[in-house]
Amino acid sequence: MRILCDLDSILVNLQGPWLAAYNKDYNDNLQTADILEWDTHKFVKPECGEKLYDYLTQPGFFRNLKPLDGAVNALCELHKDFKITIVTAAPVGTADEKVEWVGEWLPFLDYKKDVIVCYNKYLIKGDILIDDSPRNILDYRKHHFYSTICTIAYPYNKIVEDIVDIYAEDYSKSKEAWRHISEYLVTLL
Repeated sequence: MRILCDLDSILVNLQGPWLAAYNKDYNDNLQTADILEWDTHKFVKPECGEKLYDYLTQPGFFRNLKPLDGAVNALCELHKDFKITIVTAAPVGTADEKVEWVGEWLPFLDYKKDVIVCYNKYLIKGDILIDDSPRNILDYRKHHFYSTICTIAYPYNKIVEDIVDIYAEDYSKSKEAWRHISEYLVTLL
């Protein structure tokens, strides 16, 4: 069985460093819990707006992010029984950093073959999708009705809670969320 796994906020702690950089530059205190929908720029100060996404394209930003607690170990264990492909969207100029990140943190994968960078993830066929984006989840469910879909619970993806197979724990407890996802997935074998 093939697992398609997202990077941002599923394997990688994106929210913490991203919001910390914004908060420092704009003297704000925005937290992940405050972001109630996917378009994060709607929750920042007006003078920042969509410039918020510029942080994601700064050289080294993605490459220096750390994995979510429990994510690497869980994926390593799942790799024993599943074919894993990383499927991630990447702002212009960041794809190489994402591939390098996989090479460093997920050495059990072939980072040259097991990473697909694309925006419309529903174009890739998998038995299981692990993603946090409501759009990706909704599109995947529409195009691959019988595939299993798992996510980690974030305030911005609450709208898909009833259509995913696993809406795991809470982003602040990523180790428990990954344990929940892993335990469920092994029952599918």
